[in-house]
Amino acid sequence: MVCPFHFRWEIKLPSYALLDENLIRLAIYNGFKQQEELIGILFFFGADQHKYYHNLLYKQWNESIQKNKQ
Repeated sequence: MVCPFHFRWEIKLPSYALLDENLIRLAIYNGFKQQEELIGILFFFGADQHKYYHNLLYKQWNESIQKNKQ
């Protein structure tokens, strides 16, 4: 039997799902990761850097919209 879960999100094994403290999915990384890459991912999310990065992207996006309006 084929699981429909794999078709919806195209999950490959191994996969790493990162969740926040409320069990909300932040990201899914598919495939094997070398030690250095996995540690970098874990530090990025573990130190809440993803929140600051999102704010930076949002700020840059708003600034580009304002420039295009002028």
